[in-house]
Amino acid sequence: MIHATMPVHPATGLQAIGIGRRGPIWPVMGGSAPLGEPPAGDPPDPDPTPPPEPDEPLGEGGKKALDAEREARKTAESQAKDLQKQLDAANAQLKTAKNEGLPEWQQKFNELQEKLDGALAAQKQAEETAQAATLAQLRTDRAAEKGLPAALAKKLTGTTAEELDAEIDELLPHLGAPGPRPNPQQGNPSQARGGSLAAGRERYAAAHPK
Repeated sequence: MIHATMPVHPATGLQAIGIGRRGPIWPVMGGSAPLGEPPAGDPPDPDPTPPPEPDEPLGEGGKKALDAEREARKTAESQAKDLQKQLDAANAQLKTAKNEGLPEWQQKFNELQEKLDGALAAQKQAEETAQAATLAQLRTDRAAEKGLPAALAKKLTGTTAEELDAEIDELLPHLGAPGPRPNPQQGNPSQARGGSLAAGRERYAAAHPK
């Protein structure tokens, strides 16, 4: 006698206990075998990883939706690549602009900046020249007042009247005492005295007429 292998339920994993008029007779979990049917052995353990059910074929609407999604993704990727190219080109143009030419407003700004720098430099030079002239005059005045020769006044390094006076006071002792001022009548005393006596005689004769 040939024993046929009973089918296995795809959901519960239980093996049929028999074949009835309507098809396989499935056992009820936790229950006993139906009356009139021979008891079956212990059902096999269910398969922990049942085979996946095959995907149902897409209808016409599903195919259109899938095609539309793929087309949209393709378009988005293309746009992203295009934007990246534009960004790279803009960065390249920016670097080139820094090296090649400047906008008109930038050129005008640079020209004004150069003029301003030139004016400030000229003003600074004029102030330094005026300050140097004032300091030279101060040194000359202090040297003349304290009796220092003009040739030595140019050697002074002080920048204030107090500093110059202190510097001149240190130099004067090394120059020696100044001599008496020259007398224009020195060397011809008789002529000087004669002139004085003649004038006195004239005044006496005028006061005592004979």
